[in-house]
Amino acid sequence: MLGRIALFAGIPFFASLLLFPAFYYLKVVLDIDLPMFVVYIVSFIGLGGSLAGISYGVLSTSWDAGREGTFLGVDEFKANLPALMSRMNRK
Repeated sequence: MLGRIALFAGIPFFASLLLFPAFYYLKVVLDIDLPMFVVYIVSFIGLGGSLAGISYGVLSTSWDAGREGTFLGVDEFKANLPALMSRMNRK
């Protein structure tokens, strides 16, 4: 689970953090004036992708302790999401 979270949440998170110096470089060095909403939208997409990556990392893990699971966890995700949704509907 931790490996998938690091992969699927870490990449969008660090990419969004690396874009701040890129926006600074565009504004200060290249004198390109980007509207602030572009920075906000790109940050929102990166950090939202990170949140989705955390959720996928948890839901794509085999909840059966005796079973390893696949590399990307697509089969586990397909099994765990309906189980989670049915539990949420019961409460």
